[in-house]
Amino acid sequence: MTSPAQPVPFVDRWALLPLTVSRPTEGPASGDEAAGYLAARGIAVRPAPSALTLAQVTQFLTARRLVATVLDGARVAQPGSVVVHLAVTRGEAEGARVAVDEDGAVAAGPELEDVVAALAPALQADVTMGDVVYTGDGSATDAEPGAGRSLADSREVYAWRTSDYSPIFLRTLAAGLRVPLAHVEVEGWLVAWPAAPARTMALDLSVEKREHPWFIAWRRGEVRALRWKETTGRHALDLTAASQPRSTPLVTAAGTQATALAAALAEPARWRGAEPWIERAELGAEEPLTGQAAELRTAELAVPDDLLPAAARIFGLPRAVVDVIDGDPPESAATTAPARGGVLGSAVRGGVDSVLREPLGHGLYSRFRRFLWHRPGLMALLSVAEVALGVVVALNLLGWEGWLADAGVLRWIVGAVLVLDGATDLAAALTLARRRRG
Repeated sequence: MTSPAQPVPFVDRWALLPLTVSRPTEGPASGDEAAGYLAARGIAVRPAPSALTLAQVTQFLTARRLVATVLDGARVAQPGSVVVHLAVTRGEAEGARVAVDEDGAVAAGPELEDVVAALAPALQADVTMGDVVYTGDGSATDAEPGAGRSLADSREVYAWRTSDYSPIFLRTLAAGLRVPLAHVEVEGWLVAWPAAPARTMALDLSVEKREHPWFIAWRRGEVRALRWKETTGRHALDLTAASQPRSTPLVTAAGTQATALAAALAEPARWRGAEPWIERAELGAEEPLTGQAAELRTAELAVPDDLLPAAARIFGLPRAVVDVIDGDPPESAATTAPARGGVLGSAVRGGVDSVLREPLGHGLYSRFRRFLWHRPGLMALLSVAEVALGVVVALNLLGWEGWLADAGVLRWIVGAVLVLDGATDLAAALTLARRRRG
């Protein structure tokens, strides 16, 4: 499983489409206490349908000769469901057709919409395709984020280069996920993960370039996936990689086109002969992948679990990112909760946190701020001076003449900035002094 798969010559015509088929089982079963209570009062109870099985989905697909693969959803943190991979005609937003097996040859069969419309009522199941759920009664609704996913078998971790602004990004990320974040700072990285089960996850980190590169990894059952984004000068790399268990092809006749296409569907990371595990890699300019990205592409990966340790080693990430995904997070983690007021309130609270923490960095300004941070009395004195200077500038108390006297709006803007910055530092200095006395 470590060498690149050979491209299937005719596969350019087809695109891989995943579906998740599940059967709702809400409602009391006939033997439940609730059902007995209702039945005793003459209230009819509709028994909950039985769980969907792999055999039921397989029978539907093979009866229509569809080129497909199936996978037990429990293996990808979707218990009670079946994941189906279909091949559909490429480049058709509407009217896409599903590949069928015509005596070993691959042909364009029924339209995708017709297949989904038949699958849902035939199995009395919900069929999730993208962000739409097709139900057994023929209706369609928007898919809820994280619906049906086992939170116990799902984990995410976020990492970026730590900086003086990390508290702001921590607070806003927690607000977006709506859960507290546990986090540690190790080897120059800030590593954060949900401290409570989260239904949603962030696929992008809106951190400044000074925090690049950044890294996101997630686990869904046996699936491992990551995103790495790096911006350095004129070079930009956005890399997504994933590993997942091999699904079961439903076409097994040896040496046919249909068998080859089904085998490609079974390993999406190798679709069209791609190097192992790499789903997508985008560069800021047209150039081949080099350095760390190229090394990840050629890494020896025997099983899905090998992806994240290899990425951590290649990209120079701390071991903590792998430990979090493996369910063994660092014990010394701190916790940051979302602040009141949503993302905006969390950004403001994060700004206060960033002022109160010891400044990082090695530049002249960072060293000066760190010097004051250890001397809150001096910080308070300079803050008062900055506020006073802002008032003097805004009100022109020194009686400047010429263009300085006429630039009233500019003076007020500069004065307001000085007053606000000085007041923030003064509050931080007083808080630091109080903490150290206590």
